[in-house]
Amino acid sequence: TTTTTASTSKPAARLPRYARVNALLASVSEIRNALKTTFNISSEEDELIPGLLRLPPKTNLHGNELVESGKLILQDRASCLPALALHPPPGAIVMDACAAPGNKTTQLAGYVGKSGKVIAFERNAQRAQTLRRMVAKASGSNKIVTVVEADFTRADTSAKGEASHATMALVDPSCSGSGGQGGHLMHRESSHEAERAEYWERVRSLAASQIAILTKALSFPNVTCVVYSTCSVHKEENEEVVAAVLNECGKDGWSLARCLPEWPTRGLQSTPHGDKCVRAGEADATHGFFVARFERDGAASTSTTPM
Repeated sequence: TTTTTASTSKPAARLPRYARVNALLASVSEIRNALKTTFNISSEEDELIPGLLRLPPKTNLHGNELVESGKLILQDRASCLPALALHPPPGAIVMDACAAPGNKTTQLAGYVGKSGKVIAFERNAQRAQTLRRMVAKASGSNKIVTVVEADFTRADTSAKGEASHATMALVDPSCSGSGGQGGHLMHRESSHEAERAEYWERVRSLAASQIAILTKALSFPNVTCVVYSTCSVHKEENEEVVAAVLNECGKDGWSLARCLPEWPTRGLQSTPHGDKCVRAGEADATHGFFVARFERDGAASTSTTPM
């Protein structure tokens, strides 16, 4: 595998469109056949992300009956990486710390299956409603996912708390969004010094929040694996957050595992743990993203990830 580093240059004019097959309601062959025969849309299954379909650029599936039924979920390639990096086994109990709008939540539900459970936290009432609608739409995950409208950083880590039974967690907190549309694709920093200062102050504030949420996830007594991700291209929200949390939690037996080994684009090589982390971007025909996987020392890996 060739190792590359994510680029922040302008990408190709048109990225592919992506959609993920909801494994709880349909098979890849069923959906690909329906797309071709009913809607005359060609598709290919992603070579690294099982169940993710690559569609021609500008394909519009909004309102499509496959999407409306929850069998097909509109989700970018990069957005599928965090849940894939965690890839809990069937029957696992997993926390999704910052769950709305719910694409990753339903992806996790597909991995744990009907014998498993996803405890999805969302502190914002409006976003929690969006999350509930998403879970209901992907109806196969309705009984698997429990939506908790609460601040994850205040979750009960004692044996009394429901989340204390979780063994894995996904942390995909609010970030600058610099890797998405309008971010690394068209990212422009203001020429005004005050606006630049305000922007980077916001990034620093976000990073502090990200560190707090990730540290909380690592504090649950039965959790042995945590995946951290952002849709940011800034090292302040990515490699530097990882370094800060490792410095704090390494003494508690946490270390960084090499995330998604077959993914070609790695973290910034100028940082201590860059090669263990994953970045995504233009070279990967997707938007900007970052993923890191923490494992508790001595815990056998419970991931079933195919990568």
